[in-house]
Amino acid sequence: MLSNVFHYGQACFEGLKVYNTVDNRVISFRDDENLSRINLSANRLAMPEVPESIWTEAIDRVVVDNLD
Repeated sequence: MLSNVFHYGQACFEGLKVYNTVDNRVISFRDDENLSRINLSANRLAMPEVPESIWTEAIDRVVVDNLD
């Protein structure tokens, strides 16, 4: 009921790919470019930008929580 995305179309989506490498590392694919695009979308919707520190911390947390 209080979801702006459904009632006003105010949302941003950016897909991000994270891969396992052959040497057993986990890497994200162009996360800096994803951040630029999400912030561009946020500006168009008059939403606040996502700071880089929050963006990278969120990616790190999600990846660590989903390693299994």
